[in-house]
Amino acid sequence: YTDNPNDYMDVTFDFEIDDKLPSAPEIAKETKQGEFDNKNVKDVPEDKIKTTAQVVPPPPVQAKPKEPEKPKEEPKPEPKKDEPKAEPKKEEPKPEPKLEDKPSEKVVEKKEEAKTSNEIQKIKVTTTLNYYQNLIEEIGGDKVEVTGLMKEGEDPHLYVATAGDVEKLQNADLVVYGGLHLEGKMTDIFANLSNKYILNLGDQLDKSLLHKEDENTYDPHVWFNTKFWAIQAKSVADKLSEILPENKEYFENNLQTYLKSLDKATEYIQAKTNEIPKKSRYLITAHDAFAYFAEQFGLQVKAIQGVSTDSEIGTKQIEDLANFIVEHNIKAIFVESSVNHKSIEALQEAVKAKGGNVEIGGELYSDSMGDKENNTETYIKTIKANADTISNALK
Repeated sequence: YTDNPNDYMDVTFDFEIDDKLPSAPEIAKETKQGEFDNKNVKDVPEDKIKTTAQVVPPPPVQAKPKEPEKPKEEPKPEPKKDEPKAEPKKEEPKPEPKLEDKPSEKVVEKKEEAKTSNEIQKIKVTTTLNYYQNLIEEIGGDKVEVTGLMKEGEDPHLYVATAGDVEKLQNADLVVYGGLHLEGKMTDIFANLSNKYILNLGDQLDKSLLHKEDENTYDPHVWFNTKFWAIQAKSVADKLSEILPENKEYFENNLQTYLKSLDKATEYIQAKTNEIPKKSRYLITAHDAFAYFAEQFGLQVKAIQGVSTDSEIGTKQIEDLANFIVEHNIKAIFVESSVNHKSIEALQEAVKAKGGNVEIGGELYSDSMGDKENNTETYIKTIKANADTISNALK
């Protein structure tokens, strides 16, 4: 035996054994595999044993045939004596995926944070009239997401908020409403709002310049005076800047652009009004929504109802107004987009009954602006359209 496990010896023994010797199974019981214990054969005569032993030198390791290669597993060669063992072949590391192919968790996390931040940068605004919705969109641009509760043709004096409306108000970052008792049936809702940012546009004006209806009520149709509208536009820009101060310059630039357009619209309306003969500058409508407009541009205004359509219509009002129309030979009266036409039609019949003649000069936008189909989807387009309708009917 040698210390090298790769060296081995072939030994052959020939035995002639008589019957007295122990049997092979008995010997096996007392011997270990690969060993021979002489005690079992020590008494055997030498002439009875023929022994042939041949030592075969170990073949070189290189000469040992290699096992056939398996399809998927490479053979592992036996290490040679006194030679360093071959280092196992290391698998080359797979290249890390590029960020553009597979972003890491950290990168994804940052993108999610950026998205959340971007959403915060867009102010959610809920408002009432579509006039206000348009104004906020003009000033706020892509920094606001505006929801208007009242659509084209809605009457704010009679509007009753739904449960969905209340939820929209509560979930808004900013609530904007007209005030001055314009949204008369929503007063309690506004009083109980807990939103951090609330803008009452009526409170932005000098009350001494407004028309007082009674001790606690003012005419709320202030948007028809473009000077008042400019003040309210500035208050919107200021409030948006308060919420997102980093975008103050953006809001201010939008405001200045808008005010320039408003100035041009004011000049246009005045020019159209000047086309009407002074003796014919009477504006008669269903309810008293145009007093500020008439005051600014030089018209006299009369209406069947007061500043709210919630007030009752009496036959005496229609009778008195019919007499006034006949006396001043007024050419036209006007229906409104957000008010039932029946009262004006009744007035027209009352004038005819007195021997006079008056035409319905067209439809004016009062408590609601128009729509895209009629090219009146903005405040400025709406007031210019009103000026065209009035001028064309009275001149």
